[in-house]
Amino acid sequence: MKDRILFTVLFLIVLFCSTIYSQWSNDPTVNNAVCTQASTQEYPTITDDGNGGAIIVWIDLRSGTNWDIYAQRININGVVQWATDGVPICTQTGNQSDPTIINDGSGGAIITWSDFRSGYKLDIYAQRIDPNGVALWTTDGVPVCIQDSRKEFPTITSDRKGGAIIAWDDTRNSNLDIYAQRINSTGEAIWATDGVPVCRQTDQQTKPSIIYDRYGGAFITWEDNRNINSDIFAQRIDSNGMALWDSLGVAVCTQTNDQYSPTITFDGNGGAIIAWTDIRGGIDTHWDIYDQRIDSTGGIVWATDGLAVYTQTYSQNAPAITSDLRGGAIITWHDTRPPGPLDIYAQRIDSTGVIKWATDGAPVCTEFHQQGDPAIISDFRGGAIITWYDLRNDGWSDIYASKITSDGVVPVELTTFTAISEKDNSLFLTWSTATEKNNLGFEIQRSGDKQNFEKIGFLSGFGTTTEKHSYSFSDKTPNAGKNFYRLKQIDLDGTVSYSQVIEAGMILPQEFSLSQNYPNPFNPATKIKYEIPIVEAGHAPSVLLKVYDVLGNEVVTLVNEMKQPGSYEVSFNPQQTTNHQQLTSGVYFYQLRAGSFVQTRKMIVLK
Repeated sequence: MKDRILFTVLFLIVLFCSTIYSQWSNDPTVNNAVCTQASTQEYPTITDDGNGGAIIVWIDLRSGTNWDIYAQRININGVVQWATDGVPICTQTGNQSDPTIINDGSGGAIITWSDFRSGYKLDIYAQRIDPNGVALWTTDGVPVCIQDSRKEFPTITSDRKGGAIIAWDDTRNSNLDIYAQRINSTGEAIWATDGVPVCRQTDQQTKPSIIYDRYGGAFITWEDNRNINSDIFAQRIDSNGMALWDSLGVAVCTQTNDQYSPTITFDGNGGAIIAWTDIRGGIDTHWDIYDQRIDSTGGIVWATDGLAVYTQTYSQNAPAITSDLRGGAIITWHDTRPPGPLDIYAQRIDSTGVIKWATDGAPVCTEFHQQGDPAIISDFRGGAIITWYDLRNDGWSDIYASKITSDGVVPVELTTFTAISEKDNSLFLTWSTATEKNNLGFEIQRSGDKQNFEKIGFLSGFGTTTEKHSYSFSDKTPNAGKNFYRLKQIDLDGTVSYSQVIEAGMILPQEFSLSQNYPNPFNPATKIKYEIPIVEAGHAPSVLLKVYDVLGNEVVTLVNEMKQPGSYEVSFNPQQTTNHQQLTSGVYFYQLRAGSFVQTRKMIVLK
């Protein structure tokens, strides 16, 4: 005779695809929501928070009348830390746009943006926030440049002394030129009022990108039209804002047709790596991503006019870059390849410009709707955190983020983790991985209070693999009521990380009961169901289930053991009697005894 448990388990299926130690989702169709406020959010930028997480800033139309600046902090696990949908940085009248952000060295950040509060021109403002998102300077920011001209596309880097260096494009000389200003930790300007010129060449210089140079100054790169087409130029300035290279900047790429949207990071060796969008193949072809490395003197390190990061079919645009902390860089962009219409991809290059991940790049977000304008920051483990605008929610533009490791995949990409019912009052755990890296295995842990976990088993992993694998484990002795489970993933080098906790809460019977057997009458067998409630914590009652003939003689004992709370089912075949006697057609009785509970029901055997 075989009894089978039927108790219902209320279970939570946790879907996430991230490094298992966190709540980060690296499933490129899921990701992590940063702001899904019921309005439009766009143009996010990002910096590290100094503790493994990041601070993200964006423009926001939730006021319904003009664009404001909002920010949110996410911790090392990808969990938002401030108010839902972010905290306001600037909600002044008029539009605020083009925010950029840098760590302030104290867990907070300095943010700069273009500001239309004057009503007739764009100015540059800045604000500093603490680790809780509280503004430290004047409400709605301090002026960086309010010269009587149009100023756009500010970019910011730390001066490593609690302040920042900010660059922007500026029309004060009729053409667009590049200017810069340094501010201290209180927001006061250090250089000349309204900034110093970085490049005042004829024609247009615009959309600068900046990075600290390790010596108190900065590298700045920009789009430049001095040669009719748009090219990429760069300059290095010292801690006083003085140019260290050619006064008009050095050429990074002057290939035919246009190059634009440059982005820059340090190379770990006194120089910098620059990436940009390139249409050297002609305006009728697709856009590509190229990069170049320059040394501390502005000298070109790699091939003239740069190396290709991605030049396949379809177009790639809006690159963003961060250091991989190994002399190379991680570059992200939005991409029109299928499934499209715009997705987010990334690629890592080493110190020689050689790509390190798959030729096509690593998918960061391939959710069905449109995603674009990514921003990126190092996670200080050789990987990166990437953020972008996202149209997946009913056409509203929201802010999402994802994390990627140093090799473009997650160590253990967990896709499902579930708990379901099993026989004998057990809980059956299952989980699946899409990829694994250096995975020794999983230690299964259980808790009754979500605080104190104990090891209840271990399953070996598959080392390093890009194939899907499934795991299962049966917990034979779960707690009555709620059970909390997590997986402790152990790398081959002993590094450990934890999954998110899932809850399996059993819905248990409230009282003893014995159901009518089914079918009835029956031949050759029938099933009998009964339920055992929680009698008292930690106590399982003795359960006795027997079958009798009409004279009261025992025919067979079906159950005689301690039973945990739950709903059970047992089969009865008249040929399986205690003394192997053949039962004749007729009426029989079955009785359940459990503690003081006694119930008897009638059954009919047909031959």
